[in-house]
Amino acid sequence: MSLTPIQVAFTAKETIPVISAALDKTLRPKQVILIHTPDPPFRQRAQILRELLQENGIATRLVATPSAFDLPPLLDTLNHLVATYGTQLTLNATTGTHVMSTAALLSAQRHNLRVFYIRPDDRLIWLHPNDSTTLEIEDRINLHHFLRARGITIRETEHTHWQAYQPFIRHLYHHRRTLIPQLIQTLRNNNSNNTSAPHLNPQLRWYLPTPEPHKLPHKNYLRGGWLEHYVYYAALQIKQSDPQLQDILGGAKLHSRLHNNHTEVDTLLLYNNRLYVIECKSLISTSNPANKIVNFVYKLDSLMDDLGGQITQGMLLTTLKHLPDRVNQRAHFNQIKLVGQNALVHIDRRLRQWLKPANSQDARNKAAK
Repeated sequence: MSLTPIQVAFTAKETIPVISAALDKTLRPKQVILIHTPDPPFRQRAQILRELLQENGIATRLVATPSAFDLPPLLDTLNHLVATYGTQLTLNATTGTHVMSTAALLSAQRHNLRVFYIRPDDRLIWLHPNDSTTLEIEDRINLHHFLRARGITIRETEHTHWQAYQPFIRHLYHHRRTLIPQLIQTLRNNNSNNTSAPHLNPQLRWYLPTPEPHKLPHKNYLRGGWLEHYVYYAALQIKQSDPQLQDILGGAKLHSRLHNNHTEVDTLLLYNNRLYVIECKSLISTSNPANKIVNFVYKLDSLMDDLGGQITQGMLLTTLKHLPDRVNQRAHFNQIKLVGQNALVHIDRRLRQWLKPANSQDARNKAAK
């Protein structure tokens, strides 16, 4: 049962706190009121959120306010809602500008309403009344919900030829400490010859599909596709034992309604209502790979912001053994974890360490309003 029948939230680039609070079993309202500015991007985001909430059985109303940065009109908007709905309202102060959050708190104090904030670690705290009780938001959303809330549609959800190459990847993963270094060394030694199956360790060669998939022959797969499948399989293993890993998509092909463009992502993970983006770049046949990695870091950072906002985490996998300090520094600045050759054999441990709720002060400071 919900605490009150109506939640009020502000429309912003960060949309997940609106969805997760509305779908939470304890908080779930009968209606959500979305306050948005007249700017086309925010009006469109509000419309997208309304569609998603209504698909999940929650009536949704859109209310326009003149500005996200002017306190008096925001207070007027909230006062009009209070005049109509009274104490049926609970305010969500998580999204929007700092001025919007201030307006929500002032309005709650003036009219004795409840107002909450969802921290980056997915715990809800009450701003008014001053209550020490916290609530852990349920992990009820999946990647479909998460991406739809940001105006993104999933067009394809599985790696190319995943089923055909799965026995190969399963064997590689379960013998990774010995086979990963051997595989990478073989690929380096035979790069000029476009490595094909005969060059491989017999243990691995036996598990390659026969006949070769027409659209992805072995020599092309060994240039990089195996690395995408490898981390995808590792994530699937973690999901079996960690319920906070809510959803996984591999080889995701996406369409953005807001930007009207298409993009592809190697692997997406949703952990504790937070998005994690993984990209894989083998770079075995690349000259000057350090510069290439820096470029990939910039591209991944942009992709993370488009898909999940500023608290989204990224991981870039590569077969490179040594990564220059400037590359590591740039990746760290952009909240991207670099995983090189030496760490690939510990991919399960690296993923588990990475998939942690954002409790740090840095994460809180970066949480987009």
